[in-house]
This record gives sequence, structure tokens and C-alpha cells, in this order.
Amino acid sequence: MNSDSNMDDVHGELRKFLDYVNGTKITGDEFIDKLEEAVKKAKANGKWRRDYMTMEM
Repeated sequence: MNSDSNMDDVHGELRKFLDYVNGTKITGDEFIDKLEEAVKKAKANGKWRRDYMTMEM
């Protein structure tokens, strides 16, 4: 499955998650709000960022 597809059989929570992965701002969804907070924490964590950059090299 492509996260950017227009599959009509993908609805509800999965569609919201796939939209979030594609950069669409989703508001009012508890799971997406928690996911967004976790992503912000990860981005702010210097050790995680350093480890990620090391892996990318």
C-alpha cells in the first residue's frame, strides 16, 4: 500500500495516520495528537538526533 494512494477502502484511523505520514495536519484526534507530541520530543532529543545522523552517514 502506498501511503499517498486514494484507496477508497482505507477509512477511519488508518486513513488519518496515512494522512499524517504524508504531512497533512490532523487535529482533534487523540492518537494523532499523542503521535505528534512523541515526534516533537524525538526531534528535540539531542542524543536521538545524533544517533540518527550517525546512522544516515
